[in-house]
Amino acid sequence: MPLVSVILPSYNHQQYIEETLQSIWAQSYPDIEIVVVDDCSTDLTYSILQKLQCKSPFPMKVYQNKQNLGPAKSINKALHLCSGDFFTPFASDDLFMPHRYEKQIQMFQENQSLRIVYGNGYAFDGTDILFKLHEKDVVRLFSKEPAEVLTYLYTHVSRFTLQTALIKRDFVVSIGGWDEGGFADDWVLNIKMFQRFHDKSCYGYVDEDLVHYRIHGSNIHKNFERQKKLLLEVIKKYTPLELQKMAKSNIFWDIGVTALAKEGLWDGIKWLSLSQWIRPDIQKVFCLFCKAAARFLKAIRRFKKKV
Repeated sequence: MPLVSVILPSYNHQQYIEETLQSIWAQSYPDIEIVVVDDCSTDLTYSILQKLQCKSPFPMKVYQNKQNLGPAKSINKALHLCSGDFFTPFASDDLFMPHRYEKQIQMFQENQSLRIVYGNGYAFDGTDILFKLHEKDVVRLFSKEPAEVLTYLYTHVSRFTLQTALIKRDFVVSIGGWDEGGFADDWVLNIKMFQRFHDKSCYGYVDEDLVHYRIHGSNIHKNFERQKKLLLEVIKKYTPLELQKMAKSNIFWDIGVTALAKEGLWDGIKWLSLSQWIRPDIQKVFCLFCKAAARFLKAIRRFKKKV
């Protein structure tokens, strides 16, 4: 059976790293190796990794950078240190579901043109399930032609979660791996991959929950100006000029709606206002108003029932 490399860039996850590794160790697929690159953690993450290395039922390599390099450079380093035909990039605070690889491996064996097979999963806060990683509108994209998917990726922040995926290692190496310029990591790699795909046979999707993605305070981007700067850099470098105005408007709008859903009222208003200043869209504003009104009416009804 082909070897699968699980690559983990780790940084200051002492409270999560053992649970993450145990979820990988519990896999039913037998041919796995684990490659961890610690990015100069300032907590006990690296020493915990060293202790856990000898307990691993799978071959496990642990490295530490001499200086903090950031996630993109660390994951590229792990990509070149691993040996698998296939790999999964994974965070050192998230969880695998058991039996996550069987169907993905089967799809690769049945279709030699495949370069990546995505799956699904849930975001959680440590105890409660929050939302699906790939909702129905995203899943529909996996059945579209690559040119249509690429246009979507040029004009929206990618919602294709690579931690759900199994990927051919030599393919990602051939396109240069992750962009190390400080850009939004998974979004850019998805763009680079779909720029190379010639038809739908290059990518697939398994409609199963394969991972749990942990949401906590340290992995949520809260700096408005910094986030805006990074997003604009991605658009400038990768999005065709004729689509850049649409990209800025769509991306800032989506972030604003997400911020409102998370009760980040002022952040949400800033992003939504910026979106409409770039490219006014009355229909979007009206739809958002209708959704807000519906949620408000539901809240009123719940309140009345309690009273």
